[in-house]
Amino acid sequence: MILYESKDNYFIELIMKKFFIFILVLMFSICFDNCWALTFDELKNVVATKIQKAQKYPNIQIQISTHNDLMDKNDIVFDRVNITTKDKFVANVSLGHRQYKLHGVYHKYISAPAAKYRISKGKVIDEDDVIMNNFPINLIKPTTIIEPNQVVGMVSKRNIDQNALFKVNDLKPLIIIAKGDLVTVQFTRNNLEIKATGAALNSGGLGNIIKVKIQDTNKIVIGQILSSSLVQIKKND
Repeated sequence: MILYESKDNYFIELIMKKFFIFILVLMFSICFDNCWALTFDELKNVVATKIQKAQKYPNIQIQISTHNDLMDKNDIVFDRVNITTKDKFVANVSLGHRQYKLHGVYHKYISAPAAKYRISKGKVIDEDDVIMNNFPINLIKPTTIIEPNQVVGMVSKRNIDQNALFKVNDLKPLIIIAKGDLVTVQFTRNNLEIKATGAALNSGGLGNIIKVKIQDTNKIVIGQILSSSLVQIKKND
């Protein structure tokens, strides 16, 4: 009987110890997250991170009101942040025994290519003309280009202002095959490859689809431009 009681006491003590350790870890985690002494810049980073988690969106930028009492301080304590409307929040912080409510706004952003300088109509855009900037997500339209590789090598159809986003209608491919040019037509089907000479019936840039008239047969085929002298017609069984 004494042996059973001893075992029961051992298990109870073990459970109590584990529970006590769990409470300590939980309290330390909460304190580390919310009670750590911060500078104002560090506070802004904490608030941005909290809003990112709440909105489940990784790219968040915030603007937060300042207070003279908090500037140049390194012992600001963050309490919580409340999102009040679609793009506004209130951060509750303290300094010493005084509480502060800091109002702010936030927006979701996306990184997209923009014109590094003013680009003139007809210019072939190279890497030096493009810079990646952060833009509020509401400025991104269906026609906005968000991949830089879809900009470099294209030709501007109009003047593009510095820092402006690129839109599909702003650009056109660099013409590498002009209408009437003689090109090599490469017919590819599985592992079989046949080449012929033809005349381009359309102008186009790299990757464009054009029509070509085969010289020997006068047959008109449709293929994709691979280079300034090569059009590929690819078929699979």
